[in-house]
Amino acid sequence: MLIVRYFILPLVVFGIACLLFWESAKRYPAYVLTAVAVWIGIVLVRTKSQKKREHQQGWRVGHIGRDSMHYEEFKDGAWHRIDIDGEMLVGKAHHVIYFGSLKFPECAKGRHDEIIARIKSEFRPPEYEYDDAGT
Repeated sequence: MLIVRYFILPLVVFGIACLLFWESAKRYPAYVLTAVAVWIGIVLVRTKSQKKREHQQGWRVGHIGRDSMHYEEFKDGAWHRIDIDGEMLVGKAHHVIYFGSLKFPECAKGRHDEIIARIKSEFRPPEYEYDDAGT
């Protein structure tokens, strides 16, 4: 039964969506091309504005794979990364962040609290939980 729910059903829905898209493209090519162009434009504008914000801000956070995260700071013309251990959860919070395992580089010495506050400002509860052991 799980194979039907998680493999066959999504495949059928995807196939129907492709068929509908193809039929729409044949009948109304201008509308479909306009919709695709608008979508591409939105993606490009969002990407550019995010990169601009990161450079103005001077720091950014993100995910590495399924469990881990990272904090990066722009200094001396390059991005310097701090890897953050984490774990995916099931429930209201979908990740736990382990701040006790952070290893700060020389350029971040004495700024532990500021960096942790920045990380917490982007990875907020209730989607994220914190394990502050060792900080």
